[in-house]
Amino acid sequence: MKRLLLLFPLVFILILAGCSTSMMADPGPDLGRQEMGEALKQAGLTEVLMSRPEVFYDGSQWMEKFASMVESAEQYVIITVFLGSICPENQKVIDAIIAKAESGVPVYLVYDGTGAFDMTESRYHLKPLSDLAEIEGIHVLEYHPFSVTRIVNPWNLIQRDHRKFIIIDGSQVAIGGMNLNYISLSPVGQGGQRDSMYNFFSADAGRKLTEDFVEFWNSQSWDEISLERFSPAQRTDGEDLTGYLANQYGDNLLMSRMYGTLLGLARQKVDCLPFLPYSDANMQKALAETVRRGVDLTMIVPFDSRQGQKKATYYMMPDLVDTGVQIRVENDGADRMGLLHEKLMVVDGRYVCFGSSNFNYRSMNLSNEIMIVLDDEELASKVTEHFETLKQDTYVLDRDAAQQMRKKSNLFSFIFGFFGG
Repeated sequence: MKRLLLLFPLVFILILAGCSTSMMADPGPDLGRQEMGEALKQAGLTEVLMSRPEVFYDGSQWMEKFASMVESAEQYVIITVFLGSICPENQKVIDAIIAKAESGVPVYLVYDGTGAFDMTESRYHLKPLSDLAEIEGIHVLEYHPFSVTRIVNPWNLIQRDHRKFIIIDGSQVAIGGMNLNYISLSPVGQGGQRDSMYNFFSADAGRKLTEDFVEFWNSQSWDEISLERFSPAQRTDGEDLTGYLANQYGDNLLMSRMYGTLLGLARQKVDCLPFLPYSDANMQKALAETVRRGVDLTMIVPFDSRQGQKKATYYMMPDLVDTGVQIRVENDGADRMGLLHEKLMVVDGRYVCFGSSNFNYRSMNLSNEIMIVLDDEELASKVTEHFETLKQDTYVLDRDAAQQMRKKSNLFSFIFGFFGG
């Protein structure tokens, strides 16, 4: 019986696969880099003014910043995470959240139902975030919790909220790939992953995300909240950079249109950290067409010591190499400093795309995700340096080596990873 229950979601996603592909945006002929912003808006992204982000690559450093952000709140705190738990490594953040709620500042926390099934190293430090709901002033929503009753609606088992973002008083915002758990908030090299969070000020992004958050919360909870509870912030000095916000939830599949636009209008160079690059035919076509136009497109594929994910990723490699993209694979053991969990795309040394979304099928079709494309050559230069540092511990994958990675015995791992990774 247990095996049948486990197979049921897999059968469902295989059926789903037959009728769903990533609808990569087609921005038409190359309009020139000055048209990128208009194309992103046409793809559904929201234009926002924002400050230049402060970037964090180490979980313990981000944890200190996270706690200070919560401590600075005067009106409200909004937090959305994918995997979340309470552990000694993030206790400073948890204590800040509790103290802020007890002081009368409401805290709204959304976490995904897979948190209780966290299979990273955090599983050894797992105490559920649901315990925080017992504290007055902390409002907790678990998105699509796993339960027997939900088996009758397999979509609730598949659709996940993969977003990681924080809003403080409608003006200070952070988004990226780090969760609220041991593996994200431990120091790099001491159990933590290699990842990133971007912290910035933007009344525009804060207002849009807060509006979306209220709509999302009310669609998922009987405990409805009013947008009037959240006073909109005024723009502050330094919010003079142009960004394009993609907050994907519900039926609005922004990620494939965003990535399709970035690739379709790239003219010279694209650097990409995809994390788990499980791509369908439309995604591979977009990559191949970008390369055919003469764009230098490079992806770094993480070394992953988790055998299931490693088998699934390696099975994908021949298809990616065939697109003409330069695939650079991290050397064996590169995750000694933590798994490379970062998501990043830099286009033409100008547009920096960061947030929660992997460049893969699941993020484009089966997950709630959040990304920002920022038009800023200075930030692009800094993150490109970071990308070049990561490249030093990689090798270029050729077609023969890629084909050797594809083993028939790994097909099941690939199918599972394609929809679940």
